[in-house]
Amino acid sequence: MRIIGFLFVGLVALYFYLVNYGESVVAEQNCDGGFFIQVNEYASLGVVLFSSESEGNVKITYSNGTKEYLPDVKFIGEGNQKIALISDDRWSRYVFGNSRIFEGATAIQCY
Repeated sequence: MRIIGFLFVGLVALYFYLVNYGESVVAEQNCDGGFFIQVNEYASLGVVLFSSESEGNVKITYSNGTKEYLPDVKFIGEGNQKIALISDDRWSRYVFGNSRIFEGATAIQCY
C-alpha cells in the first residue's frame, strides 16, 4: 500500500511540475515590421520524459491581429549566446544576444 501511495504522490508532483513549469517564456519582443514575438521553452524534464522532438515554440502576432504559431524549435547555446532554431519555411532562427529574428537570411531587429 505504501508503494501505491508514493507512486500517487510522485505522479501528482510530476503533474504540478509540468503544469506550472512545463513551458516558460524566454523572450517577448516587439520587432521592426510591426509584429510581436514570444519564444517559449519547454521544461527539460518534460522533453526527456515525453521524448519530444521540439524544445519550445514561437508565437508571432502581427499588427493586423493575425497570429502564427511555430511549434518546432530547438535551442542551442546558453545565456546571451543562446539561439532558437525554428523549423519553418519562412522563419529560420531567433538570436537572443542581439534580439533578432531571421526571416530566411534577413535579420529583423526586435526590442
